[in-house]
Amino acid sequence: DTQDVAPADAAPLWAEFADETGERGYQNLARFRQAAALEKAGKPNEAVNVLEGLAGSAGNETLQGLAKLKAGMILVDSVSYDDLANRLAGMDTAQSPWRNQVRELLAVSALSEERYQDAADHLRPITADPDASGGVRSRAHVLYAMVSPHLSQDDQTATQDETAQAAEPAAAPTSTQSE
Repeated sequence: DTQDVAPADAAPLWAEFADETGERGYQNLARFRQAAALEKAGKPNEAVNVLEGLAGSAGNETLQGLAKLKAGMILVDSVSYDDLANRLAGMDTAQSPWRNQVRELLAVSALSEERYQDAADHLRPITADPDASGGVRSRAHVLYAMVSPHLSQDDQTATQDETAQAAEPAAAPTSTQSE
């Protein structure tokens, strides 16, 4: 039990457990806990190293994606937008379960470098995605409000049109049979 152990002391315990257990699922969970303990102990680079190792070996695409996303969350304030975009490449596609979280991270990174068009390009798909959670969509709208004054009028209008289309309910099917 690592609840009463300082994060710096918990990280090696999780690493040891991951190394000793033969079950891949427990190894993966232990590595996530190890990374969390390292981050909490003020060792973000070590946490990212653990997560990147997990992203390459988890054996499960969803866990690999989660490891990359968590590493990106740690790095968002310390690496360039281009570096973060390279690290998260391919995770913002429509098929990715992490697409909106990745888009949000990339938008925040772009915004921090005053790359307003890049930020808008990541925020638009979130606001138009009917599967996006309310929290992610709400944050995307707030971020877009920060970005929009820096965009051309055409870009602002295009986003308003996309958001309106995504918000429209689907047309109800009509009955073709007489009753």
